[in-house]
Amino acid sequence: MIRSSLRCLKSIYPSCFYRFVGSTATPVLRETSVDWSSLPPVRLRGRRYLVGSDSPGVPELLQPPREGFPPVYVPAGSGEFSPEDWAVAARCVSREVVDGTGVGAVLLRGLPLRTDSDFSRFVNNLSLKPMSYEGGTAQRDNVGENVDTASKEHPAMSIEPHNEMAYTNYYPEKIIFYCHEPAEPDQGGETVMVDVRQILRKLDSAVVGKFRKLGIRYCRYMPERGDFFHGYNSWRETFRTDSREKVERYLSARGMTWQWGQDGSESGYGLTRPT
Repeated sequence: MIRSSLRCLKSIYPSCFYRFVGSTATPVLRETSVDWSSLPPVRLRGRRYLVGSDSPGVPELLQPPREGFPPVYVPAGSGEFSPEDWAVAARCVSREVVDGTGVGAVLLRGLPLRTDSDFSRFVNNLSLKPMSYEGGTAQRDNVGENVDTASKEHPAMSIEPHNEMAYTNYYPEKIIFYCHEPAEPDQGGETVMVDVRQILRKLDSAVVGKFRKLGIRYCRYMPERGDFFHGYNSWRETFRTDSREKVERYLSARGMTWQWGQDGSESGYGLTRPT
């Protein structure tokens, strides 16, 4: 039975190694199918706080996930395993599916992660090099080692698909989300996954060519004190420090220019990036 199972596992993850202790193996994730049609529809047209949602070109409803994207993996079999153990299984999926096939994203469901601490233990054992959110634009709270809340925006706000920290030259290669408490139906909470490579192919080639030729310049203003109502983080919140010297070293190391305002604000810093 063990030999037969091992052959099956190797057919799922050819390059992964498995260890057995007595009759118990390390946990494994298997691909599964999901009937997305059972989910309630998500309205886009006329959605409050979604820019452009009143345009007739905006679809009435959000499209459900298409077949095969994202691929969905769930625990195979049963057993009591730690978040660190499940991280080993997730590393295999990441290497074989996300990196190996170039699919771009994967959805893991049914993992026994119940708390911020569980998720932190999980992500910190994925053999990934962590990076901080210093310089990021969103308002987030740190809730564990290498774990921040996704956003402190009001629940009514819609966050459009975007590339994480694309306005910097030190963006992450991978980002991992964890659903701690699912939203009630019709209360928002959807996290939209988009293959931006397909969007790029649909853009006007003349527009794409202009961006590639000229690049793009990002400029930011950060007050001395945060202004949540107008969406401004203070420079202290943004860089998670009270030291101007640390901020200047941070910006200088990344090739950015800056200017301090007379009121103590960072009146602006800028970065020109290729696109």
